[in-house]
Amino acid sequence: MRRSGSIQFGMHSTPTDEALVADFLVTRHERPFTLLYKRYCRKVYRSCLRLLGDPHQAQDQAQEIFIKVYARLDTFQGKAKFSTWLFTITRYHCLALLAKQRPTRLVTLSPDMEFWKRATSLPWRSAGNSSSAPWNNSLPLTGTCCGRSTWRRKIWPPWPVRRT
Repeated sequence: MRRSGSIQFGMHSTPTDEALVADFLVTRHERPFTLLYKRYCRKVYRSCLRLLGDPHQAQDQAQEIFIKVYARLDTFQGKAKFSTWLFTITRYHCLALLAKQRPTRLVTLSPDMEFWKRATSLPWRSAGNSSSAPWNNSLPLTGTCCGRSTWRRKIWPPWPVRRT
């Protein structure tokens, strides 16, 4: 029977995740973390695959998640199970990656377009009080490029949506 820190690794013993984390934090041996990795690598991969949809990207991100877990294992407080903590990290890591990859679509409107003429003639635009608009500025100005106004807006629906 081998002993690593405070945990004994025998033929039939299966230490809990929290015991492996505690042992890793005390001894900094690779064995407890390797057991955690082997226990959860397929589950983290499947979770990444479900969120990302690409097997190669899911494999890369699963590795990134375990690197992040290795670096931040000392922040695990034990208020929840280790698996809950791990899958929360997995979910937020993948969602952050998807948010970075989501394209930002900009629609450029020239001043001679009919929409522009209607938008500038609306009473709350001319009064300078844009906060009283019924849909509260659904087309915020983001900047100018080559003398044209660049507007960031949702593509669908193509009309202003009134918020109540």
